[in-house]
Amino acid sequence: MYLSSLSLVPVMLALTAARYNIGMLFNSDSSYRTSASYSRIINFTLGRQSDTSINLILREYQSGPSERYRAICSLVEEDVVAVITISSSTSTAQEADHLNLMGIPLIAISATNPFIKTSSRPLLIRMSPPDIFQGVAIFDLLKHYSWTDFCVLASSDDYGINGMIGLLGKASSDRDMKLVGVEYFDPAKIRNKTDLRPSLENIRNSFSRVIVLNCGASFADMVFDLAKEMGLMAEGFVWIVTDSIASQFIAPDNRFDGILGTVPIKKEKEKVESFKFDYFQEVHYADPVDVFAWTLMLYDTLNVIDQALQNLTGVRVPSSAGANCSTMELWPGGRDIYKSIISQSLPGLTGDVSFDGQGLVNSNAYTLKNIKEKIFQPVGW
Repeated sequence: MYLSSLSLVPVMLALTAARYNIGMLFNSDSSYRTSASYSRIINFTLGRQSDTSINLILREYQSGPSERYRAICSLVEEDVVAVITISSSTSTAQEADHLNLMGIPLIAISATNPFIKTSSRPLLIRMSPPDIFQGVAIFDLLKHYSWTDFCVLASSDDYGINGMIGLLGKASSDRDMKLVGVEYFDPAKIRNKTDLRPSLENIRNSFSRVIVLNCGASFADMVFDLAKEMGLMAEGFVWIVTDSIASQFIAPDNRFDGILGTVPIKKEKEKVESFKFDYFQEVHYADPVDVFAWTLMLYDTLNVIDQALQNLTGVRVPSSAGANCSTMELWPGGRDIYKSIISQSLPGLTGDVSFDGQGLVNSNAYTLKNIKEKIFQPVGW
């Protein structure tokens, strides 16, 4: 069941600037924090812009294609001219398939599958660099520390498989590197940590002390729980986790000092610290976990969309072309919105935000994080 945005995003005061409805999709079963965190960031962001062009409408849905489709159609009925999503690459692809049929742009914050942009999804905009760059960043990390023997544990979905292409490709062409094992697990079959034992047994039998973990954050705690029981997190082991985990919450019992992780942003430190100071000063009911990689990207995304809308005049909404989930008519105005968004170049909290001709953010920088005193802390990029 999706939830109305009315309980999450307060109605903004009527202003002189033209206002457009922007939708936002949030999967309540995902591991990308709670919708409350995003709502607080949204309210804070838009509240700082007295002449904003955005009226944001949030739809939260539970996992499943039918719930997702209903949430999308609900947004289309609100005449949204673009939609923001924070979801997995698999969910984002399905959302883009529906919205692109009606000519409505989709801005993906957390989808990193390098193959998600296709000819059938021409209006998909990506705020995160594809995972192929993350794999190269991890390879560089392995080389830097001379960790020449390593193994990979990954999920067998789009994220897990495609996310390792860059790493495996670089390792296979380097004679000094030795990939001693690759284990994939089917996320659809994992009900508890016991289901992961065969994969972790193979990892243990590889005798590798360096393990790269690439899977959804919801599986990380199960992996670490079992790995701890099996002695795979003892002194001398190194774990490197990808952005899905490094950007999310890990249970306190599994926050072992020494775990390394990559996050697909290079923060503007002074700007972020200033943002955090203002945010926690003004939002008295804020949660300390509100400010993290995806909410910083959301802040930048809202500013880019706002600037793009202010550069347009006379935009007709989807209903003017009869676009809805019943007719599936194509709305031509979406192409103008898309072009205006990807033509923007703005300084943001996550660095300078600009796009290539395919709607991909021009950034392949990663922040390296290390768990110290139970907390992921940036240590380089």
